[in-house]
Amino acid sequence: MFERSLPRHLRGLLTVDEAKSDSSSVTGKVKCTCGCEKIRLRTFGLDDAGEDDWKYGIKVTAECTGCSSTHLLFDQAVHGYDGYVCHSFETKENIVYSPVICEKCGSEVFSAEICTETEDKAQFIEEVVNEYPDEFCEEDYVDAFGWITMNVKCDKCGFEKEIINLELS
Repeated sequence: MFERSLPRHLRGLLTVDEAKSDSSSVTGKVKCTCGCEKIRLRTFGLDDAGEDDWKYGIKVTAECTGCSSTHLLFDQAVHGYDGYVCHSFETKENIVYSPVICEKCGSEVFSAEICTETEDKAQFIEEVVNEYPDEFCEEDYVDAFGWITMNVKCDKCGFEKEIINLELS
């Protein structure tokens, strides 16, 4: 039911938890297209960044432990309201990502849950689609989500941590 409310880049990568989702937010567990839920996360912009790295925003990829496929879960330069509509961040080639490591046991294998919150579709149409009809359409509101959270759970010891909690508008 809530699959259509997911940002398009996450469709097929999240198993929606309908009990945690509603008309304005969708929560789901990251699941590779091969069916595996165990991933290695790599991030940019969450640790001690270089002097100019702030202008590229936060990026998170997931490498499947089952098939080794890599999936882009979030890129602040292109996802969410700030990236998709406002283009508030620059895209950077050849990014050096840092692994997410469990602070309790040192493992790099996790399961992850992502929640995105979208603004009211009518408001998006009024403020964005009507203003920029050549760039956006009504269906784009799901990609202009205004908030994202990402929680991870260590596969080895069960330690849980929120790694992203960002307002994007």
